[in-house]
Amino acid sequence: MNNLIQEVKNKVDIIDIAKIYGLELKRGNKCLCPFHNEKTPSLSISQSKQIWHCFGCGEGGDCISLVAKLLKINNYEAAKDINFRLNLGLITNYTNQNYKKYNEELDKYKQDQLRIQNYKKWENKAFQYYCDYLHQLENLIIATKPNLEKEDISNACLYVIEEKIKVEDILDNIFLSDNVKEKVAFYKAYRKEHKV
Repeated sequence: MNNLIQEVKNKVDIIDIAKIYGLELKRGNKCLCPFHNEKTPSLSISQSKQIWHCFGCGEGGDCISLVAKLLKINNYEAAKDINFRLNLGLITNYTNQNYKKYNEELDKYKQDQLRIQNYKKWENKAFQYYCDYLHQLENLIIATKPNLEKEDISNACLYVIEEKIKVEDILDNIFLSDNVKEKVAFYKAYRKEHKV
């Protein structure tokens, strides 16, 4: 059992493993950690040391532990999966059924990553829309600011002020907040209005 794990580690490169299992490595071999929510990449892979470490959640290890954690399996099963996917030729009792099962888990992970990317694209577009709209409303308020001596505020000006308050509320409580439930609810309600 330990022999297989060590043999697999000796035959593979952690960078290749990360890419094969769907991690999108950026500059410096960093990526978003798949084990917790984050906006800035904190998972770092060291090719020279053949290890990975997330500075956000503290998880880390070698290529075997990375695959084990991604597929939610033990290290021995992870070594067998790597052996099978990379056709390393090491003898194991790994079957096509194991591969299918773990592939489903990997596909689920990749689909989750795609959904996250699509949401982030949508979020950026919608955030920009509301920022631009807020700027337009502020300019409109300045342009139509009533004469304070007359104390005569038109219905149109009141509407603009109310709209400005709503937009500020959306920006503060949705886009600048960490409340995931609110973000998801807002996304479901308004995703068609801000297509990516």
